Amino acid sequence: MDATANLLQYLPTAQPKSLSDSNRDGELAEILMHRHILYIRNNLENKLISHVLPLKKVKK
Repeated sequence: MDATANLLQYLPTAQPKSLSDSNRDGELAEILMHRHILYIRNNLENKLISHVLPLKKVKK
């Protein structure tokens, strides 16, 4: 193998993603979705604590 061919093997190719790349993308999307759900849940819990619970205390 000459030096040019040796260097060419390290260049990125326009080949379709391998299965492992697709799996990694899917796992990343799943992690991001889970984090977003946790963020929404935490936000709703904070609103519940700050708005609804004080109202219950006033009614008593």
